[in-house]
Amino acid sequence: MNIKRTSIAITTAADGSFTGYSDFVTGLIHQIRLVVPGSGGLASTTDLAFTLETTGVAVLTKADQNGSATWCPRQPTHDEADGTELLHMQGVGTDHDGAPIAVHRERIKLVIAQGGNPATGTAYVWVVGGAD
Repeated sequence: MNIKRTSIAITTAADGSFTGYSDFVTGLIHQIRLVVPGSGGLASTTDLAFTLETTGVAVLTKADQNGSATWCPRQPTHDEADGTELLHMQGVGTDHDGAPIAVHRERIKLVIAQGGNPATGTAYVWVVGGAD
């Protein structure tokens, strides 16, 4: 199994905003880790939006993120007959939490609002599969 880790170094602008990009990656997004230093780190009001740069696929959105955290983002799965979102993604059942998010030769885009002035941190993304 091939695993690639890429990172996005964060330094917000005076208004608390930030837009940054990872390296180009291919595979399935496995995990995202936000690391915020104890001093000079992002504000507790930080809003985060991770998307794929070219296709615009939503990866992860968090409002009012307070401190470091780790997520394993997944996308909803759908019934092949009519496209209805399956019940386990609607809070029913616990055996499955969606499908991994596939990415092919794209960068992961991070947009931050209300991050503080100035504030720093790092977002790490682990992608399984593919080679870039």
